[in-house]
Amino acid sequence: MTVGGRVENGGVVEAGSDVSVALGIVGEEARVVSGANVATKLVQNARVVAEGDLLVGHSLFNAQVHAGGKVTVTEGATRGAGSIVGGATYAGREIRARNIGTAAMEPTGVGCRMAPSATARLRELQSRAGVLSDAVERMKLLAGVDELTQPKLEAVLRQVPASGRREILQKLQTALKATKALQATRSKITDLRTLENGAMAACSIEATGTMRPEVSVEFGDRVLMVADPVGPWRFRLDAEGDIVGGLPGEDDDEAGPAGDGGGAAAADTGEETP
Repeated sequence: MTVGGRVENGGVVEAGSDVSVALGIVGEEARVVSGANVATKLVQNARVVAEGDLLVGHSLFNAQVHAGGKVTVTEGATRGAGSIVGGATYAGREIRARNIGTAAMEPTGVGCRMAPSATARLRELQSRAGVLSDAVERMKLLAGVDELTQPKLEAVLRQVPASGRREILQKLQTALKATKALQATRSKITDLRTLENGAMAACSIEATGTMRPEVSVEFGDRVLMVADPVGPWRFRLDAEGDIVGGLPGEDDDEAGPAGDGGGAAAADTGEETP
């Protein structure tokens, strides 16, 4: 799909294929969603979701961006070209721009995440697991058992008078189904977490010019705040899963901790990134 002009405030473009917007995506209510790649001149105060890559010809400004592949903001001769300023930009494979952040120290978030569809699926499973977990806990309390296993539920059933067993049996069967559903859901979450870890290990965030203070760098639930200007600079995860920084093209074993020479302070929150 090709848009010859701009997608402006209130405009929504959704497509399963590539989307090209010649002059930019602008406005808080402007949104472009693609099941493939998106290419545009700039994204300002707008939202872009792409399962594939996002190619930006000028800049991202206070944008909310999530691409399953690469986010590339190309360099240019005009002021601000090649910059990511403000907003939150996430990619599954790589983020690359000339400058990330601003001298005015406006908070800017960049990070690595799974593709949008996988991220949405993980959130859906986590929500379902929460609902099932609450239901299982209530059923355990009602049954007076510490776990919902077949032997323990059969023992509960034996204590119920014959006249009331049918109703109790239905409730216990429901409890067993909920337990099995919870186990299956948690297994799927584990599989997605494994996929996420692999994506994080292969992802990188690079400023070919300068990465400025107040830039938040995220790799899953690992978060690092840039304290001083650095650049050119590239962030990634090392073999231990820690965020490390170094010059672009530097060998993995040569790069040091993110804070070494990079003016960055690492902070592992220990919390899941939404």
